[in-house]
Amino acid sequence: ALKNELRQYVSVLRDGKVSSIDIAELVPGDIVAIRGGQAVPADGIWLDGDIVKVDTAALTGEPIARTIPKNDHDQGKKLLAGCILVQGECRMLIQATGKQTQVGQATEMVANAKKGPKPIGRFE
Repeated sequence: ALKNELRQYVSVLRDGKVSSIDIAELVPGDIVAIRGGQAVPADGIWLDGDIVKVDTAALTGEPIARTIPKNDHDQGKKLLAGCILVQGECRMLIQATGKQTQVGQATEMVANAKKGPKPIGRFE
């Protein structure tokens, strides 16, 4: 029951229809609507809407919210999973989900680092 309460839902445009789905069901190519106070559900590109402010501190350590879009280049429009939209609302094109997101890849690297080589024992 608690697991169901913790699920996050977003409005998604898929196959020409708008619906509310669990973020675990997002796939690259989906168009998602997000607004201030929501976590960015996956990695993607800002498509249209307000110029938004995004808190990226959890991923980058930057203390000041980033403004998106910054320019016409894709890097200036990049929204990363786990960041919080603090102001505005927009639509984004999903590019990566789950372990394919930047935060997913970082988590995988940390998990693999913990499994790294074992220290060499004392020789007797």
